[in-house]
Amino acid sequence: MLDRILTALGILLYRLGLAGILIRLHRHAPKVLMYHAFEEVESDFTRGLEINTTPREFAAHLEFLRARYNVVPLEELLEGTSRGPAVAITIDDGFRSIFTGCWPLLQEFGIPATCYLTAEVLSGARLIWVNELAWFLRRSEEQARPIVAKQWGLAPSLSVERILQTFIEHYDPAAIESLLVELRQAVGIDPARDDPEGRILHLSWDEVAIMAAGGISFGNHTATHPPLAKLPDSACRDEITRGAAALAGLPGAIPSLAYPFGSRTEQTRRIALECGMTSLLEVEGVNHPWDPTRIGRIKVESFGPDVLFARMEVVEPVKAWLQRLLNGGRPRMMPVHRGH
Repeated sequence: MLDRILTALGILLYRLGLAGILIRLHRHAPKVLMYHAFEEVESDFTRGLEINTTPREFAAHLEFLRARYNVVPLEELLEGTSRGPAVAITIDDGFRSIFTGCWPLLQEFGIPATCYLTAEVLSGARLIWVNELAWFLRRSEEQARPIVAKQWGLAPSLSVERILQTFIEHYDPAAIESLLVELRQAVGIDPARDDPEGRILHLSWDEVAIMAAGGISFGNHTATHPPLAKLPDSACRDEITRGAAALAGLPGAIPSLAYPFGSRTEQTRRIALECGMTSLLEVEGVNHPWDPTRIGRIKVESFGPDVLFARMEVVEPVKAWLQRLLNGGRPRMMPVHRGH
């Protein structure tokens, strides 16, 4: 409810021509945007996860950002050399639609970005588990729902979104892999190999190399995309180090971690820093004061520049201010998001 009210207020300010005032007022807080997929039409792997921005919408965002902000590489924010109002673009997961729907527009506008890669899904090795589970629940609902309900004790009537949120909140990698194996056998399809969209859902390493040669930088989004706060310390460390090892030697790779689902604790943060990560990217929050180990990001999905402005300059700043009041000035509490 609060998000809707603040978004409506931001849209009103935008349409009244007052955007520039707020942007100038908040110029000392760098903005970091978080994108995911860039599909013309959402696939069953991404539909309903609130992670898609169409290429047309993304082009409109870039027009707005170029006109109103200093759009800089994330590394420039990390080095502290950017001039406000500054914004950096980040893209999580490693969907192939980055290469087909986003990369051409970044080249056209001359705008930099940093992609955070889920290392062990690239080149069709496997799918991010939440996307595969979403595919089964949407494409083979009659077969998948009873299996999911039986294994996890969930009501068959739950929405796909609520089911996925339950899996994130009660993450158990062994149980999830067992469930996916049973679903593949029951449906008779391995979507990573047998579905045309599944075979190319994620980037190939060749496509990553092309973008790296074109100036895109790359960060760590773990090996398999688990909610890190739900893992034992050893498994958390393993996910981060395997993700980093896969990026070793890649031109443009930076020692930076974006938490999958925004899932983190202070212990997660300490482990990431011990693994050599020098910047840590969260979900939600503002960046004033600037702390490279607690970078807040605005989650972007399917909406226009007016909503993008509202989220950047009204929704997140007001929510951060309210949270500071409620939390006595302590670090942001851990959000866990259904999307990536």
